Amino acid sequence: MRPIEPRIDDSMAHYAVTIVPTLPSAYPHQVGLTCGEFNACALIDAFDLGFAPDPRPRLRIRLFGLSFIADLARTLVRHGLDAEVRSASELHDESRLALLRGHIDSHEPVVLAIGNGHLSRDRDSAVARALVGHFITIYGYDAERDEFFVYDPYLDGQPEEPLPAGNVARTADEILRDWRGPFYYRWIGMDHAYITVARHD
Repeated sequence: MRPIEPRIDDSMAHYAVTIVPTLPSAYPHQVGLTCGEFNACALIDAFDLGFAPDPRPRLRIRLFGLSFIADLARTLVRHGLDAEVRSASELHDESRLALLRGHIDSHEPVVLAIGNGHLSRDRDSAVARALVGHFITIYGYDAERDEFFVYDPYLDGQPEEPLPAGNVARTADEILRDWRGPFYYRWIGMDHAYITVARHD
C-alpha cells in the first residue's frame, strides 16, 4: 500500500500548530500486529537513522509482531536514540495533556500505549478499545483546535484535510480516552505508559 507522505501547503495557514522538527518521510500502514515496529521505524527515519531489524527478536515478535512498550524503547535505544518509558498514571487529565504538549515543545515526539477502538477513519468501537492494545506517536498539536497530530499505523488511506504531521488529527478528549488503554494494561505495567524520544547529544 502507498505510504502517506507528510504534506504542507498554503491551505494550512489557519493552523496554530507546534510540530517537532524531526518528522518521518512517510506514514505507512502496518502489516499484522506490527504497530510497535512501524512506530519505531517511523521515529528512526525521522531522526535520519537507518533501521536495522533485531537479529534476535523475542519469539512473540518474530511469530506475531507482538511487542510491548519496553520492546519498542529497546529498539529505539539500539538505534542511538534516547527513549525512556514513563507513566502518567498518577496525573489528572489536564496535566497529562500539558505533559504531552511540553514534550512536543521540547522537540520530543511521544509514543503512547493506547486502546485501539479506531477500526477505520470513520468507525470507532468501545469494545475494541477495551481489548486491543496499540501504539501511536504524537508529532505535534494545535492549541486552538485542541488537537494532536498523530501517526497511527493502523489507519489506511489519506486524511480528509492535509496535516502538518502524522496521518490523523485527534482531539484532546480522544487522546485521553484512548490513553486509558485496554483493561489489562494496568496488570502489565502499561497503564498510561508513554515513551519520550530524543537524539543523543
